[in-house]
Amino acid sequence: MHYLSLMPSLIAAVLLCVTDVRTRRVPRSVVAAGFVSQILVFAAVALFSWQKLGTAIVLALCCGLVQLVLTLIRPGAIGLGDATATTLMAVGIAMFHGIAGLCVWWLLMGLIGLATLLVSAHSCSHSRSHNHTTDTQRGAASIPFVPVIVAAAVLTYVMAAVW
Repeated sequence: MHYLSLMPSLIAAVLLCVTDVRTRRVPRSVVAAGFVSQILVFAAVALFSWQKLGTAIVLALCCGLVQLVLTLIRPGAIGLGDATATTLMAVGIAMFHGIAGLCVWWLLMGLIGLATLLVSAHSCSHSRSHNHTTDTQRGAASIPFVPVIVAAAVLTYVMAAVW
């Protein structure tokens, strides 16, 4: 039943996914509200484990920092909103599954992201061949990444529950 305590980040994640898919923007206000409310729920539920909560927050911030570095290395590939959304989703995984769960999550993000890029590139090249559009008109192989982050997180929770 501890998965019910993930509701704040999952509700925020749904809002972020819809917004990212529709507008390609990630509102930081939603990320901040989701993160703060998630921490408050964890603090209320985990009064006995402040060290675990502190570790989860630090690990989540480290995950966001890694995404920020990736954003700065190749601007445009991953946006700043994706880095903040990573922090939001990482806090729950870190709280319940620690570093091992975060490693699985990062692996799943890579695999799901790669699969999504391949499907996107294939559909863009297929539509270009029929519609004679250019890459700049279609944004070839460009995907909203928040749904990938969230899908990988949910899959990580499911895999951990099964194992």
